[in-house]
Amino acid sequence: MGPTLRRCEGFDVAPLEFLDPSSTVVINMDVVDSPRVWEKMYRPGGAKPQIMNFLWWPPGRVDPEVGMPLMALSCALFPTFANSERTASEVRELVAKWTVPSVSNRARLGWVNLGFRLAHVQPRVEPDIPVVLYPAIYLSSAKRLELFAEVVEAVHRQTPMRVEMRLHENHLVSEKAMACSRICRGRGPWCRLITRSSTVIALKLAACCCGR
Repeated sequence: MGPTLRRCEGFDVAPLEFLDPSSTVVINMDVVDSPRVWEKMYRPGGAKPQIMNFLWWPPGRVDPEVGMPLMALSCALFPTFANSERTASEVRELVAKWTVPSVSNRARLGWVNLGFRLAHVQPRVEPDIPVVLYPAIYLSSAKRLELFAEVVEAVHRQTPMRVEMRLHENHLVSEKAMACSRICRGRGPWCRLITRSSTVIALKLAACCCGR
């Protein structure tokens, strides 16, 4: 979809008004905007627009006074697919909080933990040193990286362990990721920074008590 009609290599771009609601399903990643999309596609007496929300980011990032009520209404009116069970639970709570029962009861919500592939599953092998995995792929303030680091630092003084951080590619070049890299280099040979692919980074802190 785009502002003007044009033909591209392998696909066409068309305004919403040019789409046929009877044969087109719009998968909208801008969930808050779905009611407006419906209004643009709707034609009196014609087929109703078919719209599905794809929510791939945390609902908490929208404005709490206006954005959240709009998101709740959108997710109640249109089938919504979330990128994790946690996101789906947050959406369900928003819909129940901000919409009346006659609307919230219409909500259709599904989810899947994206990025998980059965082919990647490997048998568990008990490591020689316990491994602690940073419980997120983002370094946003809501993840409380500083608290995680403080707890790990306190525990590793008494218990041998290794810490891994596997980050989303968008956060690999963030200031916090660079700070983690500098801290890692300054801790000595027991701390190593390992790049496993272009999208995953593992920051291994082999916290082996180090005589402290």
